[in-house]
Amino acid sequence: MNKKIFDTIVIGSGAGGLSTGKSGDKYTFDTGLHYVIGCLEGGRLSASLEVAVGQTHRSLKWNMVDPVEINRYVYNDFEDSFPMGFENFKNSLLYKFPDPKETMNKSFDIVDDIDQTFRKLMQITQNIETKSLFGKIAALSRLVPIFPKILRYTSKTSKEILSEVSDYRDLKILESFSGECGVGLEQATSIVLLIAKYFSNGAFYPQGGTKPLINLFCDTILRNGGQVMKKAGVTSIGKEGDFFKVVTQNREYFSKTIISNTDAKVLYSDLLTQEIVPEKVQKIIQNTVLSASNFYTFVGTDLDLSKYMTSGNVTIFDQNFFDNKSPSSTSSSKIGLNRHFLTSPTLKDPNGGHSTKGKYSLEILSNNCEFATPLSNLHYVSAPNGSMYGPAQTPNQTFRNFYPIETHIPGLYHCGSSTTFAGVSSCLSSGLDAAKKLLGHHKL
Repeated sequence: MNKKIFDTIVIGSGAGGLSTGKSGDKYTFDTGLHYVIGCLEGGRLSASLEVAVGQTHRSLKWNMVDPVEINRYVYNDFEDSFPMGFENFKNSLLYKFPDPKETMNKSFDIVDDIDQTFRKLMQITQNIETKSLFGKIAALSRLVPIFPKILRYTSKTSKEILSEVSDYRDLKILESFSGECGVGLEQATSIVLLIAKYFSNGAFYPQGGTKPLINLFCDTILRNGGQVMKKAGVTSIGKEGDFFKVVTQNREYFSKTIISNTDAKVLYSDLLTQEIVPEKVQKIIQNTVLSASNFYTFVGTDLDLSKYMTSGNVTIFDQNFFDNKSPSSTSSSKIGLNRHFLTSPTLKDPNGGHSTKGKYSLEILSNNCEFATPLSNLHYVSAPNGSMYGPAQTPNQTFRNFYPIETHIPGLYHCGSSTTFAGVSSCLSSGLDAAKKLLGHHKL
């Protein structure tokens, strides 16, 4: 078996892993990216890309998803659309439901308060990292007034936080988009509620799909002397002296440091030899609850999809809206939500080569149907049990309970959805954080 030694080995090719490295009918599908936010100048994703790949990220072009109907939610007896802008979303709901106006406004106030609280927390923690000792103490003192809110919003579920909201229609609207995190309000952390403000500046899809984005990362890695290895699935990670030994099907790689962009359960249970995994981490892994899994269907069709949907996404619920029950309370599983999510790369990016002229590519994600299995997620991205977003985004698995980026195993760093909130931007940022921590501790 061939052996090769590297400065650092990055395992996994998701947004986190990539960001750490500096004839006939044809259809293409994006299995993970359906839209992003913050990709324009000044946005979070744009800033992360600037750090990861430099000015070359400006070569990416973005199509705006239908601003009137970024998401459409379809119940048996009701339809609602999620437009661009938080105020537009609020006003559209207050127009449709004028009678529960008081409770709806209370819900929106709670969402605003959660947003403001965590923005203040982020500002304070960023100041702590850059200040002198006196500055750190002064910054910490600013935490005191908001500490009760931080404690409440990090320890309680979304449903518990909304306990004062009595109108079922209000709760059901908020839960309509909780599928974005693969968990219902009864289990979800408070951050899920911020999806109500997620599209304040619109949603976007990269021209050409995810391929130009992936190529940008790969080109940066190669330009900086790194290597990108495709179809090199890792089977185990062990230690030999001071080196980690990464084993694939036909080769061994050695490095003193590793950044793993794999799910926590895969990393600690399947890849690492158990003698190097601390007992405390083994117990945490055993108790980790995964997010919902989905059935995936990829469809190529000559049906004119533009007659039925826009570039926005459509979510169909298997129930009535006006039945006084929340989606999660009727779910067949604790974490899952009975819904079908439809998105079309062709409608989002008509000139992106996702299908031949006059035809359309369509993706359907569902946890309540019979035409595919969650094994697709397991096969392509090693997601345990086919989970969509790694560990479920519940209070006891988020915030201070995320898996650490700098792990308990010296030299091993971790990034991706097990270490942060779900989504491309968050996972990409976690990869940058992992690289920063590694470079701060090791001279390569």
